[in-house]
Amino acid sequence: MPQTNYNLTPNAAQAGMPLSNDRSAMVIRSVRAGAVIPFGVLCETYAATDGTLLARPMQDPGGTATSTYSPALAGISLGDVFAAEMSYQVYSVPPSTTGSSVAGYPIGYSVPFVARGGIWAAWDGNTATALPKNGSINVWHSSTGANPQGVFTTKAQSSTVGGEIDAAGQYIQVWDPFAKSGAYTDSFGNVNNVVAININLPGAHG
Repeated sequence: MPQTNYNLTPNAAQAGMPLSNDRSAMVIRSVRAGAVIPFGVLCETYAATDGTLLARPMQDPGGTATSTYSPALAGISLGDVFAAEMSYQVYSVPPSTTGSSVAGYPIGYSVPFVARGGIWAAWDGNTATALPKNGSINVWHSSTGANPQGVFTTKAQSSTVGGEIDAAGQYIQVWDPFAKSGAYTDSFGNVNNVVAININLPGAHG
């Protein structure tokens, strides 16, 4: 199905894109995916039954209280459309839905994670509390998958099972001095909710 809409101005970003062209200042780690990992989400590492280190979008096993939540962070998944191109969902003919989209990196793929640097991350689109230009932000870590996992939000922290939200932490901050974070619709009709994040995890040295 041909593209029939064209934006007059390009969108600021989509989730998983570097915040700038200065890749030399970024630290990127690779961890194998233990679950499908969308672009631009905060992920944690865990041990598989055979001891293999795997990564998955943030979740809170057992729905424990936010006060005890201390995941092993892998970083924020860097987007690579070519790595996941075989998983893209295309238009139906005749078209009945929005355009091309992809769930993310497939299980077993070696996923690149930004452990230090600037990255456009996935945001839940909540506007009841405005995104800051800089400062702290919270993150969804649904233990059941009923709500987002690894997606950033300005909603209040919550320990409700399936709707857990916690502070992303002191090493993960919004850095958006030009106020470009927000919702963008691309030429295929996909809505991209993004927030500019600066991450600097302990031990992330270049």
